[in-house]
Amino acid sequence: MSEVKSGRVDQGSDQLLGAAGISVERMPMLHVIFDQMTNLCAESLRSMSPSQSYFSLSSVGSDRLSDILDRYEGEAIAAVFYAQAWDARILIGFDRDFVYTMIELLFGADGAEPPLDMPRVFSNVELHVAQSLFERFGKALQASFDRDSDVTFNLERV
Repeated sequence: MSEVKSGRVDQGSDQLLGAAGISVERMPMLHVIFDQMTNLCAESLRSMSPSQSYFSLSSVGSDRLSDILDRYEGEAIAAVFYAQAWDARILIGFDRDFVYTMIELLFGADGAEPPLDMPRVFSNVELHVAQSLFERFGKALQASFDRDSDVTFNLERV
């Protein structure tokens, strides 16, 4: 009996995905869609930055929302998008380093300066720039899904 229990995966995300019959491995087009999104995001930032921007997809996964938010508490800005066709909400987040680098790029720097390493709340400028980026990335995400699904991503809140 104990051997069966120890061989079982008890992670919440795996149980949730497994209950719905969904797994990231069963969605091969998801990586293609997100790769296309990264290209569209880089294109959309060309007008905002004198430097060429590159994005890459490091991983796709799922986790409990509380675990994700705990990991980045106070160190990230998140936006909630609503996909009405799916009746689902999608969370996209930018960590402090990314926001700082984008601010630096907007002011003409090369993005090589290390971010400030002191805990503080995000400034109004950082929040407004992040909101603008969320809007651009939401459009890129929608354009990436256009080929496979007719879905609109509406930015609900930052």
